[in-house]
Amino acid sequence: MNRIHAFIISWNGMQQKAAHIATCLAGAVDHLTVIYSNASGCAESGAGEWVMVGNDHYYGRKFATSLKLMRGDINLQIQADAESDDWPALIADCRAAFSSIAHLGIWAPEVDWTPYPTQYTRIAVAGSGRYVFSANTDGIVWALSPEVIERMNRLEYEHNNLGWGIEWTAIVYSYTHAKLVITDRNCSVRHIKGSGYSRDLAATQMAEFFKQLTPAERVMQNLLNGYITMRRAYPDPVS
Repeated sequence: MNRIHAFIISWNGMQQKAAHIATCLAGAVDHLTVIYSNASGCAESGAGEWVMVGNDHYYGRKFATSLKLMRGDINLQIQADAESDDWPALIADCRAAFSSIAHLGIWAPEVDWTPYPTQYTRIAVAGSGRYVFSANTDGIVWALSPEVIERMNRLEYEHNNLGWGIEWTAIVYSYTHAKLVITDRNCSVRHIKGSGYSRDLAATQMAEFFKQLTPAERVMQNLLNGYITMRRAYPDPVS
């Protein structure tokens, strides 16, 4: 079964956006939780279950919270600043992918702003071209299979509060265990460029987080990183 538990990740100032996404998803997913924080410490509410965490919790700790709250089969993560013209259709696309693609580890839509655009991460195109096997995806919106969730549950997130490297870890686990990572070009989301935290600190926390990778996962990460670097230097003219 592909029961989807959608987690909307929200933070200070994002209540209205999170509530809008939650309203759109109500009835389209099997379980719905908004993990939020704010500076005032005031309770927020809307469609689904709303869980408050400390205002010092960034994506890493919120992701860890989603693992603890997880029910169902597929963990779908949505950042509150993501925008879609049709959230229920995106859910249908996600569900269809997990139902039709054997050994799927990670699914993600196209994102209009990301450090890992499809033109650089595309490894191969499947069938009609809807699905792209990717060397990386962005955590703006992404969904993880039960096997990938099980691996992520074995990691420690306390020292990776900003959350860089979580996507990488899920991806390298997938490819080292014959699980596919795809970008679905049938659906897309918009995302505002920028972040409100120190990139240097995020990189430091990521490096510490990567110490939990297995040797095989480290090798796979180096291979995928090298592939992306090559694609940036020699882009494929065919989209």
